[in-house]
Amino acid sequence: MSLLINNDLIWISIPKNASYSVESALLNSNLKVKLSNGYKKKYIDKTKFELTHTHIPLSSLFAEFGKKETLCINRDYSQRWLSSLSQILKQLKLLDMNLIIDWKDIDNEFIYNFFDNETIKDINCNENEINYLKKLVSNNSIEHKDFSQIQFKMLWNLLLSQNYWKLNNKCTYEFDINEMDKFETFIKNRYGINIKVPKLNEGLGYKISDSNIKLDEKLKNWIWENFEVPFVKSNSLI
Repeated sequence: MSLLINNDLIWISIPKNASYSVESALLNSNLKVKLSNGYKKKYIDKTKFELTHTHIPLSSLFAEFGKKETLCINRDYSQRWLSSLSQILKQLKLLDMNLIIDWKDIDNEFIYNFFDNETIKDINCNENEINYLKKLVSNNSIEHKDFSQIQFKMLWNLLLSQNYWKLNNKCTYEFDINEMDKFETFIKNRYGINIKVPKLNEGLGYKISDSNIKLDEKLKNWIWENFEVPFVKSNSLI
């Protein structure tokens, strides 16, 4: 979900970068916020609905809100990627998918072997998106009746670089995920309104420490070369 704040600042929602927590703080504040058209209503019954948590590239936000200053949260790319992978595995498990491997058994070699060149290209180029999800399950349980297209899209786009969401450019204002106090102070100084960003959605994924993954330099470089470089070098993807 992305928002226009006080008609002069676009909040870019980047997956796995505290987006749900920040948006909750903004929506529940006294700020004037406008919802992006990307919000979808998910009906609980005929009279009640909730807004789905979606993520929208900056190009679409500019088209909707116009060219304005931007605001976002950044995160270490390697930790974010592994956090995304853990959430994908956990959500597939919660959807009763028969996974080919449990999170606790995943190690660096599994990652290198599973994400071959074709799979990486499919993910980065938005092509054949469901293929790598199918590779993670041992049968056709990916067609489970409860696995909606919305859920599928939410899982697929987690592995995209955070640069994808902001058109490979730095936001006008960026804050590290570990320094949310600076984000809160920025809002206070700019608009004179206090907000407090809660810690929400923790536990959506598994802990990296519960796997056999070692975040060493080799893995960091592998993630950088395969999932960050295609978005850092130019606007043309692989």
